[in-house]
Amino acid sequence: MISRSDQKTNSEYVHNGTVSIFTFVEPLGGKHVSVREHRIATNWAEGIKDMVDIMYPDAKKIVFVMDNLNIHKAVFLYKRYPSEEVRRIIKKLEIHYAPKHGKRNTLAAKVNWHFRTSDARTRLSLLYPIFTAAS
Repeated sequence: MISRSDQKTNSEYVHNGTVSIFTFVEPLGGKHVSVREHRIATNWAEGIKDMVDIMYPDAKKIVFVMDNLNIHKAVFLYKRYPSEEVRRIIKKLEIHYAPKHGKRNTLAAKVNWHFRTSDARTRLSLLYPIFTAAS
């Protein structure tokens, strides 16, 4: 008779497929996640259009920072939408790409603050109301 502690189990990984997750993060406003079956350029284009038309429809300009993934290029909007629609979308975007390989600190770059903490608490009181109450 085999005791319970003598039994061997095989915890084999069962692969149930993959999905692609597009995440749009606004530092003060939260995030939006879009889950797609595939990581293809047209899915990325649909996410960008949703950001422009649904998440920020009243924004005049959206500052957009993204990584250098091969499908993260404005030209791929043309694979999904007609030219006039792409021009409308791109006109609202100010696109910045994150540095390749994230080597920002190669030169030991420092942050040069233009005002002191007390000035920040005063000027940014709408963003950080807790500081004005405690001050």
